[in-house]
Amino acid sequence: MATTAEKSPNRKQKGLSDTLILTDFDAENRDTNGPGTSNGAPHQHLTENELLFAVTLMKDAQAGRESVYTDDPDIVRSYRLYYSSFAVYFMMVVVTVHIGLILFETPGGALGLEQPAWVTVPIELICLTLYILRARHLRTICSKERFWNDRKNITVMGVIAICFLDALLYLGLELSGQGGFRFARFLRPLIYINFSEFKQIRRALRSIRKTMWGVINTVILLLLTILIFALLFNKLFRDKRYVDKSGEAYFERLDDSFFDLYVLVTSANFPDVMMPAYYGSRWYAVGFAVFLVITMYMFLSIVLAVVYSDYRKHLKEEIKSIILHKREVLGRLYNVLTRTGESGITFEQWQVLVSRLHPEFGANRIVLLWRLMDEQQTGYVSARRFRDSADILNISLVVPSSGRNIFTKTIPRIYNSKQSVMLKELVRSRYFTHFFDLVIIVNAILIAVDVDDLEPVFLTMFTLEILLKVYTYGPRRFSRNGWNRFDFIVVFGCILVLFIASVSNLDAESERTFLDILLTLRVLRIAKVIGGFVRFRVVISTIGNIFNAIAMYGAIVLTMYYVFAIVGMDLFAGKIYEGNSTLAGGVFLEGSPFYIDIHAGNPKLEGTEFASNGYYANNFNDFLAAVVVLLELTVVNQWHVLTEGFVVLTSKWARIYFVIFHLVTVVLIMNIFIAFIIEAFVLQLALNSNDIKDRWGDKVEEEILKTSLENSEIQQFKVDTKAKRLEIFLQRMFDEEVTKELAHLDREHNIAIAREDSEEEQGRSRAPTIVNGPLGYYETETEA
Repeated sequence: MATTAEKSPNRKQKGLSDTLILTDFDAENRDTNGPGTSNGAPHQHLTENELLFAVTLMKDAQAGRESVYTDDPDIVRSYRLYYSSFAVYFMMVVVTVHIGLILFETPGGALGLEQPAWVTVPIELICLTLYILRARHLRTICSKERFWNDRKNITVMGVIAICFLDALLYLGLELSGQGGFRFARFLRPLIYINFSEFKQIRRALRSIRKTMWGVINTVILLLLTILIFALLFNKLFRDKRYVDKSGEAYFERLDDSFFDLYVLVTSANFPDVMMPAYYGSRWYAVGFAVFLVITMYMFLSIVLAVVYSDYRKHLKEEIKSIILHKREVLGRLYNVLTRTGESGITFEQWQVLVSRLHPEFGANRIVLLWRLMDEQQTGYVSARRFRDSADILNISLVVPSSGRNIFTKTIPRIYNSKQSVMLKELVRSRYFTHFFDLVIIVNAILIAVDVDDLEPVFLTMFTLEILLKVYTYGPRRFSRNGWNRFDFIVVFGCILVLFIASVSNLDAESERTFLDILLTLRVLRIAKVIGGFVRFRVVISTIGNIFNAIAMYGAIVLTMYYVFAIVGMDLFAGKIYEGNSTLAGGVFLEGSPFYIDIHAGNPKLEGTEFASNGYYANNFNDFLAAVVVLLELTVVNQWHVLTEGFVVLTSKWARIYFVIFHLVTVVLIMNIFIAFIIEAFVLQLALNSNDIKDRWGDKVEEEILKTSLENSEIQQFKVDTKAKRLEIFLQRMFDEEVTKELAHLDREHNIAIAREDSEEEQGRSRAPTIVNGPLGYYETETEA
C-alpha cells in the first residue's frame, strides 16, 4: 500500500475550509480472526522515538491542543517537558504570585499589607522573567514563523515588555523619592490567559469578544431609546419645578436624566425616580410604565437572547475547530503508526500505544475501547474509525474496586477476621448511614437552640464515623467518594479549629469566635443528609458534574473584576476616608467618636445618600475593597448610590466607569454565564437521569454486554456521565450539532471526489493514501 503524504493533484478540498473528509479503506486482505492478526504485511515494532512521538500526538488529541510540529526526538522531548505537570503547575504558581502582588502593592488601604516598591517590584520582575523563559521554551518547540504569526505570543511578549517598563519606571521614581504611578497592572491577565494552561478561559473570552460585535447594535438601540425618553422627560418635567428626595432639580439636565433612566432600566432606583412626577400627576406613571416595558422587558430580553445566541454560535465554532484540529493530529498519528506497511491500525499497535499513554488502563479496558473502533472485529482500524480514538480514550469508565487496600496488605489476618468482617458489613449497611444522618440532624438542632455542651461528644462520634469508613473501604476508595471527602474536610477542620484554640492564649471573645467557626463547619454536614434524598441527590450531583464549566466562567468573572478593580483603584483610591478603627462607636452610632471622625473626614459626602447609608467602606482604597464594590455593582441593587458617591468626590465623568462595568460584566458576561449554566445543567441532568445518552454512552454499554459474554470481567465496567475535563463537556454539549454539520460536509466532499473519479482516464490503477491536510486528513489515491 502506498503511504506517500503528498496530495494527489486531482484530490482537492472543494470549498471545505472548516471540515475534514476521508473514505474508508478497502477491507480486502483483512483477517477477521481477532485483534492483532492480519494477512497483510507483518507488524514492525515502532522505535522508542516513534512511540514517544505517537504517544505525544494522542495525548494532544485527547487534550484538544496544538501538537508538536515535527517528529525530531529532541524537540518532542522538549515539547513534553513544556506540557509536563511540573511545568504547568509551576507556571500556575508563578501566575498566582504575580496576580496576588496586587494585595501588597500601593494602595494598601485598610488591609495593612502594603510593602515598599523595592520588595514588590523585584518579585514582579522575576515573574516576568519566568514568563519570558516560558515563551522562549515555546519558541524552541515550534517554528519561528509559527511562533511569531500567533497573535497570542505577540500579545504576551508585548504585555511583558510594557509591564517591565512600568515596573522599572515605578521603582526608579520611588527610590528617587519622587513617587511613582503604575499604568500597566490591569494588563497582567493578558499574559496568563494567553498561555496554554488557561486555554479554556482564552477560548471563552474570544467567543465573548466576538459576541460583543453581534450585540452592539441592540445595545445602541437600547441606549438611543433611553436618550429619547430622557429628552421627553426632560422637556416634560423641567419646568414643573419638581425636586427629588435629595433636593436636586428633577430631570433638569439631559446627562442626569439619561443616567437616571439607565439606572431605571436595571430597576435599582424604582420607584424612587418616579415619585416626584407621580405626586404631581398619577398619569405620569404611564410614561414610566411604557419606558420599563420597552427597555427592561423588551430590549433587555432581546439583548439576553442575542448575547447567548451569538455566544453559543461562536463557542460551537470553537468546539468545531477543536474537533477538526484533533482529527488533523490523529491523521498524523495514523501515518506514524502505518508507515511500517500496515493497511490500518492493528490491535498490537493500539495496545502498545494505550499502555504507554495510560499505564493505569488494564488489559480488559484496552480491549473494550479497541472494539468500539473495530466493530466488525477485522483486526484493523481504518483512518475513518481511528479519528474517534481520542474521544474513545476520553470515555470515563468506573471500575469497581478489587477490595484490596493497605489493610489487606499490612494486617490481613486481623482485617479478614470474623469480627472485622462483621464490623465492615455494619459500616456498609444502610442502618449505619441512617444512624449518623440522625446524629447530624440532632447536632444541627442543638446548635440552633444554642446547646453547646455536647459538642465534644458529637465531634468524637463524627471522627469515629470517618475512621470506620476509612478502615472498611480503605483510604483510596474512601477518598474517591465526594461526600467522604466533604465529611473529612468538615470534621478535621473542626479538629484543627479546636487544636488552634487550645494551644493559643485566647480571650473569651476569641474563644467564642473559634467555637462559632466550629459550629458553622459542623452545620455544613446537613448538606450530606439533604444529598441522601433522591430528588435532591440528582440536582446536587448534576451541579458537581458541571463544576468545571462553572469554574471556567467564575474565572472569567474574576478576571474582569481584577481588571476593573485595578482601574478603579487608579481612578478613585484615597477619595474616601474610612475612619479611625481605634475610636469607639460605629458608622451608624450617631455622636460616637468614630461617627464624628468619619463624617469629618468626608465633608463632600455629607448630605448624600451614600453617607446616610454608611457606605464609606465601599471604596477603592485597596484591592479587596474594590472587589467588594464590584460585587455590589454586579448585584445591581443600590449601584446608582455607589456611583453617585464617587461622582460627588470626582466628577460626572466617573459614571462612564460604572456604566462600562455594568454593560460588560452584568449585561454581557453574567447573561452568558447564567444562560450557559442553565443549558449545561439541563444537559447534565438529562445525562444523569438517563433521559439522553452522549454519543458513546449507548455504544459502550452495548459493547460491554456483547464482550462480557466472552469476558465476564468487562461486565464490571460502568460509564461515568461526568466529564473529567471541560473540553469533553463542551464537545458533548455541541456534539450532535457539530456531528451533523461535519457529516453533511463529508457527503458533499465525497460526492465531489466521486465526480472527479468518473472523469479520470480508464485503466489507471489507484491505491488509497492517507493525506494529512491543513484541516484534517482524508484518503486520496496515487497512480500505481
